[in-house]
Amino acid sequence: MPEGSSAPCRHYPTWPQRGIWTAALPEEWLLHFQEHAGVVVHYNPDKLPTDQLTELRKIVNHELNTGQGLVVMAPDSNIPQPLAVTSWQHLAPFDTVTGNKSKIEDAIERFQCSYDPEGVCGPTHGISFQPTGTPAPGAATVVGAPIPGSATPGTAVPGQRQDSATPAAGSPTP
Repeated sequence: MPEGSSAPCRHYPTWPQRGIWTAALPEEWLLHFQEHAGVVVHYNPDKLPTDQLTELRKIVNHELNTGQGLVVMAPDSNIPQPLAVTSWQHLAPFDTVTGNKSKIEDAIERFQCSYDPEGVCGPTHGISFQPTGTPAPGAATVVGAPIPGSATPGTAVPGQRQDSATPAAGSPTP
């Protein structure tokens, strides 16, 4: 337990499946996703207007099918801005989706696989950030093969038994 903390830190044995989630996810679970080369798109449902949430979903859906597609989008009422794109050691906050589409896409694409000590995106990159540079608009920054849509996910949702594809009652679903 961290000094001065009353709650124990948890390291989830799994991480969330990539995709768009409609319920908030535990921070520790999202951090584990980031540890496995993923990018998290947080949005504050109290601060992001519905029309911009619709646009953000379109962006994330596109990014799920680009490069590795290691993206999770989930609501987070605790963030101070309407949305933020995060990965291991990186934060790109945004006050609006409108006018920032290319910046949001760029952040997702650059942050994916930037920290990948377990080689999720291909050969192990080591334990420190590996800069990818800034590509031309629309150019993928991930050189590995995309994860096929038919691939069996290697993760489970909280409360799901490892031998089951059915989430436990009350668990969030993508």
